[in-house]
Amino acid sequence: MPGRESSWAPFTLVGTLLAALACGGPQRSTGKDPSMRETPWTVSYADGAANLYTFSQSASGAAVAFEYVPVTPAQSSTGL
Repeated sequence: MPGRESSWAPFTLVGTLLAALACGGPQRSTGKDPSMRETPWTVSYADGAANLYTFSQSASGAAVAFEYVPVTPAQSSTGL
Protein backbone atom coordinates (compact mmCIF):
# COMPACT_ATOMS: atom_id res chain seq x y z
CA MET A 1 0.00 0.00 0.00
CA PRO A 2 1.30 3.47 -0.77
CA GLY A 3 2.48 5.38 2.30
CA ARG A 4 2.72 2.26 4.44
CA GLU A 5 6.12 1.39 5.87
CA SER A 6 7.37 -2.16 5.56
CA SER A 7 8.15 -3.76 8.89
CA TRP A 8 10.19 -6.41 7.06
CA ALA A 9 12.94 -4.03 5.92
CA PRO A 10 15.23 -4.53 8.97
CA PHE A 11 14.79 -8.31 8.80
CA THR A 12 15.58 -8.35 5.10
CA LEU A 13 18.79 -6.42 5.79
CA VAL A 14 19.72 -8.71 8.68
CA GLY A 15 19.04 -11.79 6.53
CA THR A 16 21.18 -10.41 3.73
CA LEU A 17 24.04 -9.62 6.11
CA LEU A 18 23.85 -13.06 7.71
CA ALA A 19 23.91 -14.74 4.31
CA ALA A 20 26.92 -12.67 3.26
CA LEU A 21 28.74 -13.52 6.48
CA ALA A 22 27.90 -17.22 6.13
CA CYS A 23 29.38 -17.28 2.63
CA GLY A 24 32.54 -15.59 3.87
CA GLY A 25 33.04 -17.93 6.82
CA PRO A 26 36.30 -19.62 7.72
CA GLN A 27 38.08 -20.93 4.65
CA ARG A 28 41.42 -22.63 4.20
CA SER A 29 43.66 -21.53 1.37
CA THR A 30 47.31 -21.15 0.59
CA GLY A 31 47.10 -17.39 0.08
CA LYS A 32 45.17 -14.45 1.40
CA ASP A 33 41.74 -13.91 -0.10
CA PRO A 34 41.41 -10.16 -0.78
CA SER A 35 37.65 -10.36 -0.18
CA MET A 36 38.11 -11.67 3.37
CA ARG A 37 37.98 -9.10 6.15
CA GLU A 38 40.87 -9.03 8.64
CA THR A 39 39.93 -10.09 12.18
CA PRO A 40 38.87 -8.82 14.60
CA TRP A 41 36.08 -6.90 12.83
CA THR A 42 32.75 -5.25 13.60
CA VAL A 43 29.96 -4.10 11.28
CA SER A 44 27.20 -1.91 12.75
CA TYR A 45 24.01 -0.68 11.11
CA ALA A 46 21.37 1.66 12.54
CA ASP A 47 18.05 1.76 10.70
CA GLY A 48 15.83 4.81 10.28
CA ALA A 49 14.14 4.13 13.61
CA ALA A 50 17.51 4.05 15.45
CA ASN A 51 17.47 0.28 16.04
CA LEU A 52 21.09 -0.95 16.08
CA TYR A 53 22.35 -4.18 14.49
CA THR A 54 25.95 -5.25 15.15
CA PHE A 55 27.88 -8.19 13.68
CA SER A 56 31.39 -9.00 14.89
CA GLN A 57 34.08 -11.67 14.81
CA SER A 58 36.77 -11.61 17.49
CA ALA A 59 39.28 -13.91 15.79
CA SER A 60 39.80 -15.79 12.55
CA GLY A 61 37.65 -18.91 12.59
CA ALA A 62 35.62 -17.71 15.58
CA ALA A 63 31.85 -17.58 15.53
CA VAL A 64 30.25 -14.42 14.19
CA ALA A 65 28.29 -12.64 16.92
CA PHE A 66 25.06 -10.73 16.29
CA GLU A 67 23.58 -8.11 18.61
CA TYR A 68 20.26 -6.31 18.16
CA VAL A 69 19.60 -3.20 20.26
CA PRO A 70 16.05 -1.95 19.69
CA VAL A 71 15.15 1.67 20.26
CA THR A 72 13.29 2.16 23.53
CA PRO A 73 10.18 4.32 23.88
CA ALA A 74 12.25 6.82 25.89
CA GLN A 75 14.69 7.16 22.98
CA SER A 76 11.98 7.34 20.31
CA SER A 77 10.92 10.66 18.89
CA THR A 78 7.29 9.46 18.95
CA GLY A 79 7.47 7.89 22.41
CA LEU A 80 5.91 4.67 21.09
